[in-house]
Amino acid sequence: MLRRLRRLLIAALALLTLCLAPAALADCDHQVKCGSTTCIICGATGVSGYVIHDYQRVYYNDTQHVVKCSSCGNVNGYENHTYSCSTGVCTGCGSKVSGGTVTHNWSGNVYYDETYHINTCSSCGATSKEKHEVISSGACTGCNATGLTPTTSSSSSSSSSKSSSSSSSSSSSSKQQTVKTLSSTAKIYLKDDDGERADEVSIVTLGITECVVLSSGKTLTVPTTQLEFDTEAPDDMKLASIYAPRAGKVSLRKTSSMKSAIKTKCASGVIVLVLSVDDDVACINYQGMEGYVAADSLLFWQPQEAEGTGMLHYNGKTGGKKNINIRTKMDKGSFSVAKVPTGTTLNILSHTEKWYTVEYNGLVGYVQEAYLNVLTMNEKQETADDSEDDDAEDDDAEDEPLTEDDPDLMIEEDDD
Repeated sequence: MLRRLRRLLIAALALLTLCLAPAALADCDHQVKCGSTTCIICGATGVSGYVIHDYQRVYYNDTQHVVKCSSCGNVNGYENHTYSCSTGVCTGCGSKVSGGTVTHNWSGNVYYDETYHINTCSSCGATSKEKHEVISSGACTGCNATGLTPTTSSSSSSSSSKSSSSSSSSSSSSKQQTVKTLSSTAKIYLKDDDGERADEVSIVTLGITECVVLSSGKTLTVPTTQLEFDTEAPDDMKLASIYAPRAGKVSLRKTSSMKSAIKTKCASGVIVLVLSVDDDVACINYQGMEGYVAADSLLFWQPQEAEGTGMLHYNGKTGGKKNINIRTKMDKGSFSVAKVPTGTTLNILSHTEKWYTVEYNGLVGYVQEAYLNVLTMNEKQETADDSEDDDAEDDDAEDEPLTEDDPDLMIEEDDD
């Protein structure tokens, strides 16, 4: 009797299991891997449901990568590359790129003029200019410059306080401004009309054609030819630019031994003050830091007047939607010292072989003439141009139109 009851109980349980199993499977939100019909949750076979792909980011073009399944090839969309200007490697697909969204190593805001402060990338030299945010004390919250006209005021100001603030603002304009300068052991002087040494100044931005200096608490832009650099370097070697056409950077050493400790890496194209030159080694001031580099990693310059000015463009457009590369030398394959938006005005140092030598915000480099619209030229240069062969205009007319696959063109966004 007991055996019979046990057999009946086992049969009933088996029947119950068969009845409940379809209901359990029906309640499962199946998930299957692409190319499979087996649910990874309940284990049921021959089912369909939410398909799980093995998505990976794969290089598509110089601006985007594609999000694509490595198993079945299903495409889930396209994304812009995101890369550091110091590496050029996309953080998504790992490819070497030059288009997309670039991130910079910003060195911090520095006073530029009474309206703006400027932030410079320590890796590529790119700049970002922003207006001062000045509080009631006359200090900018972005760069800590003082003696500026406040852009904000207290809501509780009365008519009497307005009159007093007017007088205080006029007095604050005469206060000395706290401006970040390039600290140096060398002394730099303004020259008077007779070319004699006059006031001692501090350098804010060093240039070949013009410099921004701090003199008696005031920030001035002066021609470099009006400055005297009191260094031990020969007169024709006091100014130089970092030259690294392949690597883009040069090591600044602690001592004159090229095996000594590295203090920092000097970005190609940056204008530096040369303190001394001894055989194959030069002591320089690189953005306020003094150290030693190999002399052959410098291009020496003498202070000069700009031959003219030019504006960057792409097929005549200057809206700033595209960036143009400024190169270390007259070669599309050389290192880019900066990527500058169209519409930016540059000082022209010289012109040869369809390239312009230009100066931009403390940098020297080369840009293709196809991307620079000359705005002004001094009388000396205009005379030289008039003496050139008339066939030059015909040669220019035969140039091929600009195309977006040119390595010196950096596309930021599509044209409207």
